[in-house]
Amino acid sequence: HKKTFIEADRHPQILCLQKHPLNQEIYIVGTDEGCIHVCSVNFPHQHIGVYQVHSSGVYCIDFSPFSPKIFLTAGSDWAIRIWIEDILEPILDLSDGFTAIHTAYWSPIHSTIIASCSQDSVQIWDLRRKNLKPASVRTFENARLTVIKFSPCGKSLLVGDDEGNTHVCSLDAFPFPPHFQYDELEKALYRSLTNKKELEKQVKQ
Repeated sequence: HKKTFIEADRHPQILCLQKHPLNQEIYIVGTDEGCIHVCSVNFPHQHIGVYQVHSSGVYCIDFSPFSPKIFLTAGSDWAIRIWIEDILEPILDLSDGFTAIHTAYWSPIHSTIIASCSQDSVQIWDLRRKNLKPASVRTFENARLTVIKFSPCGKSLLVGDDEGNTHVCSLDAFPFPPHFQYDELEKALYRSLTNKKELEKQVKQ
């Protein structure tokens, strides 16, 4: 049968950039075509690898503070995805509704907590929860949210909107951080792989 060739976008738009937490020569770029490009400062005119992680724009990339091989991506296809380096399939998909996820970040003090924001709301996720819906949602009326960031102590959340306002939110009833942070994260991710035996095998390797 006749093959159909689709020309790739040779000039994708960069939407986010993140340095690798261990190798300072490596940085990862998210683009409007749903790909992440792994790049090196030693090769300014080419990339090391390209991976499709979303069906449309990648708005945010963030590595786990408790494991440099685990990272998340957030995109305009309504999803947050958890990845492990060198594995081409996401370990976990988080989605709640039909709006783009503008930013998502790991908590600096709790290995299984992620905060994200869409156009008018902030979501707090806990990977230990079995239903994988947000543990908390805070809606902002008459505001279009653009960015969020945990405070260094991890007990507050800064939220920015398109009018230049910054909202400081206190995180009440926050769970106590576990003593063994990595073990708790590993346990939560393995639990999500219960019905994905082939992927679980790759993760264990």
